[in-house]
Amino acid sequence: MREFIFYSGSAVTSGKMIGNDLMVAGRMDIVCNFIINSFFVSHNSRDDVRLHLIFNGTPDHPKYIEIAPHKIAIPSANNIDVAAKDVAGVLKKVLDGYVKDKRIEVLPNFFVEKKGLREVIEKVGIERVVLLDKKGEGIRDIEGLDNVVFLIGDQDGFPKYEEKWLKKAGIRRVSLGKKMYLAVQTLVILQNELDVREARD
Repeated sequence: MREFIFYSGSAVTSGKMIGNDLMVAGRMDIVCNFIINSFFVSHNSRDDVRLHLIFNGTPDHPKYIEIAPHKIAIPSANNIDVAAKDVAGVLKKVLDGYVKDKRIEVLPNFFVEKKGLREVIEKVGIERVVLLDKKGEGIRDIEGLDNVVFLIGDQDGFPKYEEKWLKKAGIRRVSLGKKMYLAVQTLVILQNELDVREARD
């Protein structure tokens, strides 16, 4: 199973704030595209992905959404149209389903609760987490990536206090190369690397 944590420092934390313009909703457009590239490939979907989303925007941060592994229903294997606005509609429902002090399964395999970055990392296991960082060790120099949870930040990275905590916690850092990629590009390159390894094995 593949597991990713995506941290967005700006994504809104109330469904009421998600409208037609996803950019003004704390760059929810990036979040939606991250979800699409986590679960979908051409004419198919991945059922071996667990995705952890941490939103730290207004008005009630943090919010944590977990999307558990499942086979996503596809209307037609030959005509998959996954639009960001449709994903945003799902996120709106999930955020609107939040109940204080509870973990709620708002939709099948979609859970929401109030947790921040550190709590989520501790939940999945600090020793399992690797942070995508261009200054880290090259991913192709690493033999095994089983049972790893990949941590990816948004376009603004992590707040200084979280970055300090990540260093203190000894989170392993892995690099995809010397170039700085967009969050979604990072995910796609990483998915391809894992696909190649699976095919080789």
